[in-house]
Amino acid sequence: RTQQKYTHRGGVRPFGISTLLAGFDNKGQPALYQTDPAGTYYAWKATAIGKNSKSVTDYLEKKYKEDLDEDGTIRLALKGLLEVTEASGKNIEVVIVKASGITWMPEEQLEPLVKELDDTAEKIAKLKEQQ
Repeated sequence: RTQQKYTHRGGVRPFGISTLLAGFDNKGQPALYQTDPAGTYYAWKATAIGKNSKSVTDYLEKKYKEDLDEDGTIRLALKGLLEVTEASGKNIEVVIVKASGITWMPEEQLEPLVKELDDTAEKIAKLKEQQ
């Protein structure tokens, strides 16, 4: 027996999104939450949503450490993204959330960092050696 017959037709089911919310709790500690379309929320130390998020989340779970400074955290996030996306400052945006507010990392600062962290060429060379 179908219970949601109305929403089984095309175009009538509402869209749902997942969202990452970053900020600080009332103790001044950083907090990261993920919401899903059902309204459920989860607290995370580090996570990803969207296409290929499983690969990025797995990478973050393996490499995350509690005592990372700001630079280490940015590098960890970028390395996770570089696991699944093309290396370019044009298709990656970095927002730094601090108690004093948010700042967007300028592309001029981001591009050299992405190039430094990108090891795609090394991975391809290793694959060619194995064949």
